[in-house]
Amino acid sequence: MRRIAQSISLVFNPLILAPVLLFSIGYLSGEDVGSSFFWPGLMIAVVIIPLMTLIFIRYQQNEYSDLDVSIRAQRHEVYFCAITCFVALLFLLNWLDAPRPIMIPLYAAGLAIGLCSLVNKYVTKISLHSLGIAGAYLTIVPFSAIAGGMFALFTLAVGWSRIYLEQHTLPQVILGWGVAWVCVWTISQVI
Repeated sequence: MRRIAQSISLVFNPLILAPVLLFSIGYLSGEDVGSSFFWPGLMIAVVIIPLMTLIFIRYQQNEYSDLDVSIRAQRHEVYFCAITCFVALLFLLNWLDAPRPIMIPLYAAGLAIGLCSLVNKYVTKISLHSLGIAGAYLTIVPFSAIAGGMFALFTLAVGWSRIYLEQHTLPQVILGWGVAWVCVWTISQVI
């Protein structure tokens, strides 16, 4: 069972899931294949590579306990980096006039990172895996009921895996789902 839980956590890691989701939303919303690849590529360049580089370097320097940055106090720098990168990404998306279906999940993710930073600093650790998969479900379901159904199951599986691996408690997983819902709903009303 542990191997299954680890595999689920790896496959649905938010840094891996986000570009795949963005490509899927672009393609399902009618973007051509080139455009569907462009937006996730931009996200990888502006957000994911800098975040992964920071995490890897800090882990190599023994500043982080593991590559998941499992210790709550160690996450502050990661959140600061993520917020900075997301501001740059959102600036570029606006400048490049990205389509609404691309903007919604990225603005929601930016808002979620900000909220998670505050929750992590003042309240508790929050499951970013659960937040990411719930956000994926909420943003893809308008484009495909089948994909939405699959992501609903993935959401439950990811929540189970994070609890089983003792990375999060049930309230931290539910909090991740809740923050995803609030952010996606809020941004979809504004944009």
